[in-house]
Amino acid sequence: MQQDYREQMTVYLRAKIEQLGYSQMRRLGGTMGYVWAAVSPSGQLVVVKGIDKMAREYVDALLYNTDEVTLAKRMQRSPEEWAFCIPVLAVHETPRYAVIVMKKAEGDLISLGGNPVDPANEDHLKTMIRDLLKSVQSCHIHGIALNDLKAENVLMMDGLVRLCDFGLATPLTKAGLTHWRGGSLPTRAPETFVGPVLSGIKSDVWSLGVVVYALWTRHHPWHSAEVGDCCYDWFLANGTPIPNYGNGRRLTGAQLDFLGAMLRVNPKDRHDIAELLHHPYLCPAATPTPTPVPVLSVSFEAAAIEPATARAASPLLPDQQECPDLSLFFE
Repeated sequence: MQQDYREQMTVYLRAKIEQLGYSQMRRLGGTMGYVWAAVSPSGQLVVVKGIDKMAREYVDALLYNTDEVTLAKRMQRSPEEWAFCIPVLAVHETPRYAVIVMKKAEGDLISLGGNPVDPANEDHLKTMIRDLLKSVQSCHIHGIALNDLKAENVLMMDGLVRLCDFGLATPLTKAGLTHWRGGSLPTRAPETFVGPVLSGIKSDVWSLGVVVYALWTRHHPWHSAEVGDCCYDWFLANGTPIPNYGNGRRLTGAQLDFLGAMLRVNPKDRHDIAELLHHPYLCPAATPTPTPVPVLSVSFEAAAIEPATARAASPLLPDQQECPDLSLFFE
């Protein structure tokens, strides 16, 4: 029934967008909205997001989230202020639906990151990571937690990192807290599975760690940060993600230390973005950071969360047929 409704809404929104003068539409996907690549009436390549304002997930999200349509209007009015985001060109809104028109990016962070195994590409990757950190930091300065930071939502435009998709973004309190517990499974911080009041800033820092790992390896470190996911269980037992799963490359000590500053079970132990920008991995001349707190020393009780019930059949990564013999990565 839900699938039938979404298919009908896809046809409905596409027709409405074509009535606005957009053509050559090609579906790109979307969960909270419906996204197409298109050509604008002026002939410009754009990305168009249609939003069903009557959809249950949209209405429910408004209880905690920033209204994506209102935020898009702010971005359109003040493009310099929101320079870390994909530029919004137009917003069309009716009581039934909304259409957000954005510039088309050159590609996503992963596809334009170059070969992660090539040492000559390391400086390029570091530049991209710095830009990503600064973009997320700017979002926090504007009082917004992303909550759904993932590689697909980090794009490149004019050689700079730009963020997109604020459908699950939430306003931050003065203390940097938020009440939302959503996001994509691979990048969600462990505390978001239990809530209720979370540090939106520190949850985004965890997601940053997962995105950086994916930039280095072309894989997520786990399917879900819950006990019962074999790759996450490895992380809990060893203090780091699997260091070279995906492309045969062993992560360096500096890379693992940088990841360790973001991927800590207790959000209070995670570095903030200002600290990450001065981490020795990004700034080799910087003063070495203290030894990271071992993951095993942080209990779920200390982290104010409880382990999720182990699942009988935890979903696996798309290219993972079974839990690998992880000892092979350390031979």
